Amino acid sequence: MVNAAMKQNSLFLLFSFLWCFAPAQNEKNVDSLKLHLRTETVDSNRQSIYSSLGWLLKNTQSDTALTYEKKAMVIAKKMKSEKRIAASYNHLGVIYWIIGEYDKAIVNTLHALEFYEKLGKQKEMSDEYTNLSLIYSMTKNFTTATDYALKSIVIREKLKDQVLLAAAYQNLGYVFYQAGLKEKAAESFIKAAKCQEKASNKTGLEGTYNDIAVIYTEEKNYGLALEYYQKSLALSIGANNKLVMTESYSNMGQLYTFTKDFSKAKACFDKALTTAKELQSKKEFQSIYFALSDWSLAQDQYKVSLEYFKRASSIKDSLINSEKNNELAEAQAKYEANEKDKQIQLLNKDKALKDIEIEKQTAEAGKQQTQRNAFILGFVLVLVLVGFVYRSYRDKKKDNRIIESQKNLVEEKQKEILDSIRYAKRIQESILPTEKYIERNLKRLQKK
Repeated sequence: MVNAAMKQNSLFLLFSFLWCFAPAQNEKNVDSLKLHLRTETVDSNRQSIYSSLGWLLKNTQSDTALTYEKKAMVIAKKMKSEKRIAASYNHLGVIYWIIGEYDKAIVNTLHALEFYEKLGKQKEMSDEYTNLSLIYSMTKNFTTATDYALKSIVIREKLKDQVLLAAAYQNLGYVFYQAGLKEKAAESFIKAAKCQEKASNKTGLEGTYNDIAVIYTEEKNYGLALEYYQKSLALSIGANNKLVMTESYSNMGQLYTFTKDFSKAKACFDKALTTAKELQSKKEFQSIYFALSDWSLAQDQYKVSLEYFKRASSIKDSLINSEKNNELAEAQAKYEANEKDKQIQLLNKDKALKDIEIEKQTAEAGKQQTQRNAFILGFVLVLVLVGFVYRSYRDKKKDNRIIESQKNLVEEKQKEILDSIRYAKRIQESILPTEKYIERNLKRLQKK
């Protein structure tokens, strides 16, 4: 239970450090911002709205918050506003940390740090160092986590802001505690307490004193542990903080059980039960009953120990059932939301399919029209070609007939000419003397 108390206080510390500059989460604010976003047209205003929505929704709707913050980043980069870009990187780092994507958380936080260094924003730089320290501690990289925690302390010492410096020392103490360096963790928490004392930050001191007491209890330094439990108790009584009062009384009861001072232990447990009744906190009752079971067992009161254990177990079962009911309710809500999303997706899918079908039909009709036009054009071209071929064939046939006629005419003329020549030759032969006749007469004349 002591370890659980320490973890609860440390986790509370963790959340407060990372989100100390967050606006109050308010559904009305979210609804109002969403309405405003519908009509807003100015980039700077839209960027602020997106960033505010992302920050307000980071714990309840992380995915939606991430979407809004990414939109804010797009506008911030468009505006070239380094201050807005740095803030968006800071928000994205925290949102990714919540989601559990530590690598992206680190990358975005480092980007934010770069911009704040460029802008010379010391306080914001120390915030980013603190965030990096906490993120690295979640990944068990305690060396790097310690380095960043110390860097944050150096800046906050220069700023001389005791509240911020106390938070930085608490962060360092948390890192040391997670790393198992409890003595160093106690030293860091004591330094944080001194800063809070200077700043009169009593609310913060309650938790810090309790953290110191838890560490001393684990180290079995019961004297110092009791001293710090009493300091925490005194502050919680003064502030009427019933929760811290209950835990302090219960923790002191356990401490007295460890030291075998059973009467004082029982007195503390009784006071814890009284304040738990005022709180109506089942978890506190469960914790106290488990502690009383250990108190009885330490005195060999086995039957009494068993009774307290049964009471604690029954409360544990009811808490589990309650948590299960909440989980079922959440699961049902998620299921219904998913079903609605599925219906919307199906409708969108049907619409998309119809659009595709229409496009397909249109394309098919266009294709058919194109094919039809191509066929008609081809057919016309074929007809033209056939007509051209037929005309060529007809002209060629006509030319052949002319040529044939001319050929016949030439042949006839040629025959007539040849016949005339032959006829003339016959006439010539009949008129002219033969060669023998001439030769004979020449010889005769020569003799004379």
